[in-house]
Amino acid sequence: MLEIIRPFRLLLALLVLELLLLLLNLFPTPSVTINRLINLDGENNLPVWFTSAQLLLMSVTALSGFRSQKKYAWLILGAIFLALSVDETAMIHESFGAAIYKDWVSPDYVYADWMIVFGALLAIGALLIAWSLFKLYRKHRTAFLAALAGISLWLLVLVFESQGAPHSGTSTLCSPVAMMEEFCEMSGASLFWFAMLTSLNTNSTYSK
Repeated sequence: MLEIIRPFRLLLALLVLELLLLLLNLFPTPSVTINRLINLDGENNLPVWFTSAQLLLMSVTALSGFRSQKKYAWLILGAIFLALSVDETAMIHESFGAAIYKDWVSPDYVYADWMIVFGALLAIGALLIAWSLFKLYRKHRTAFLAALAGISLWLLVLVFESQGAPHSGTSTLCSPVAMMEEFCEMSGASLFWFAMLTSLNTNSTYSK
């Protein structure tokens, strides 16, 4: 089924959609409702659904890779992206991060302090993704470079997160830092998904 997907066309479509969302945040519409629905830094809106759905489809892609190649690196990626998809919608890391930090560290919680609470998990996740990148894509130059670019954008997300800007929630306004954070998160996922599909399609072509 994945063979009918053209990775480059999908990547272009995703990047165009993400740029459109960025432009709509830079130049808001007159409608307060529309602005809330497209707010990159908001919750319970279209960008959140888009990111969560994309991560879920990346998990499905990884499981398809495991079925065809029987490499456990695909299973690891599938589990990571499934967890990220759930977290994107449920805001697990923000909620538990705030609760744990307030109870065990300090009542003066700052938004970015969730990174302190989940620092070990972040490090483990990063190492697993890096290991999977090496195992799966080292022989596919295009896939390797795309995945590396995606990871680099995700690292930028952590830099923006460390600025400590809280999510605007239901607000219709989005700060420039929050815009770039969310755009890097979406485009990083798009590049990594492109890498996954490119690798799978390449292996499928070679096996024929």
